[in-house]
Amino acid sequence: MLPFGINTVVCFPIPETVSWNSDWNVFWKLLCVGILFVIPLAFYLSSWRSNSEQVYWQTVSAFRLVLIGNTGQGRSSAGNTILGREAFRVDFSLGAVTTECQSWTGPVAATGPTGWAHRNHVTVVDTPGVSTTMALGHHRAATAECVNLAAPGPHAFLLVIRLGVRFTEEERNAIVSWIQENFGEESLMYTMVLFTWGDQLEGKPVEDLLKDNSQLLQLISTCRGRYHVFNNKEKGDHTQVTELLEKIEEMVESNGGNRFNVNTHPVREKEGSGVVVTVVMLVAVGAVFKLIVDDLWSKIQDGGNRQ
Repeated sequence: MLPFGINTVVCFPIPETVSWNSDWNVFWKLLCVGILFVIPLAFYLSSWRSNSEQVYWQTVSAFRLVLIGNTGQGRSSAGNTILGREAFRVDFSLGAVTTECQSWTGPVAATGPTGWAHRNHVTVVDTPGVSTTMALGHHRAATAECVNLAAPGPHAFLLVIRLGVRFTEEERNAIVSWIQENFGEESLMYTMVLFTWGDQLEGKPVEDLLKDNSQLLQLISTCRGRYHVFNNKEKGDHTQVTELLEKIEEMVESNGGNRFNVNTHPVREKEGSGVVVTVVMLVAVGAVFKLIVDDLWSKIQDGGNRQ
């Protein structure tokens, strides 16, 4: 006696005359292939795509920012403000604190969502100071390393300039030449001036200071008029980070949605890389399935010919 009072078993009748090449056998073979092969593969592809998209948005879609500038301008401090934590070592010293490229990735220290909701992470790369007294070969190696840390390409170069410090024509020419020599002419399309020590403005607009400094105005003009100010004493004020990211988004949009690629030309972020892999795998599965069906069909025809 079976549970619930059931004492009979209902099953699908299969004729005794069924042969290996019969229609019933073909049906059961295809059903087994679907259960044992196609359905598990579909679940695997669904899970794989979900995981790959999560990794994609946390890496490729994160803002990648490279901090550049002369020694003592506050690059590391600016990086800490963006990340909202003490990721880079900051020290009050006449010498260079950062002598090697460093990279940190983490949540954006911003208030509320920015224009692109998926960009909730940021990678900040801190580079050695431009005027650091290091060998030329070492400096070029450090530059190449910073590009690798920002792979597959930075969205913005933040040229850090300290307010309240004399900025000469020689410095302007040197920093612009250094950027072009190390990253190429087109890198200035992706460069924004980031002023630090904004607390020295004492509530006054930065434009009041800029109108009396022709060299800073020319530098901003070279960067297509893009600049932002950080108040070092208000690190908890995340609105300044939000505003910076919004300006970077505008810059990326003005560049056609492209990121910078140091080796070739600006490259547009592609969201369909996972889709391509999925399509290739599905084509391969379809090819295998077709071979199975063709083999079964040939057996059916052989059986019919024998009869």
